[in-house]
Amino acid sequence: MSRDHTERTFRGLSIRPREVPGFSQARAAGQVPLVPHQPPELMPGTSAHRAFNLFLVKIITAVAGVLVAVELVQLLPLGGVLISIAVLAMGLFTFVLALHWWKGVGARNFEELRRGYTTLVLHYGSFAPIAHRGWHQTRWRLPWDYSGCWVLSPQGQVLQPPHEGVDAPGFYPSPHKAGAFELWTGTAWSGHYRT
Repeated sequence: MSRDHTERTFRGLSIRPREVPGFSQARAAGQVPLVPHQPPELMPGTSAHRAFNLFLVKIITAVAGVLVAVELVQLLPLGGVLISIAVLAMGLFTFVLALHWWKGVGARNFEELRRGYTTLVLHYGSFAPIAHRGWHQTRWRLPWDYSGCWVLSPQGQVLQPPHEGVDAPGFYPSPHKAGAFELWTGTAWSGHYRT
């Protein structure tokens, strides 16, 4: 890495994806988001926007199910400790399911971004816990900027065209981990890696 690159990383300034060594090769190999000049067609299947809405429905349904189950468990002839363990287990299971569902929304969104568009607009957020950043640092609130890609409605209508010269969100060669691709949110490197 160049001295300038290292100094800017150390100071916390964002290095744009096209400034990272290996960007040109990854672009030539089709490994970075490709933003077409014309609005792209939606991928077959569920859009990221719809996947997000389904995620919300699943969460509401799961929480309602847990609340009903908690009431039913209390009717069983179990001791207070067993009831507490059952309630805790149901809550933990629901939490793990919610993380799994959220990760699925992220996977669909990443596929859209790879094709140069998105149907899901986040202002802040992340689709996975970041290994080197603790939850207590609130790094799940990463800022997003979609000005480098097409923003489409779930029906494929253009809501926002991309701006020239702006790197779209997606996976690019990482400035932090050699040989890996890191998620660029349009404004920041997320710490979410793909090899």
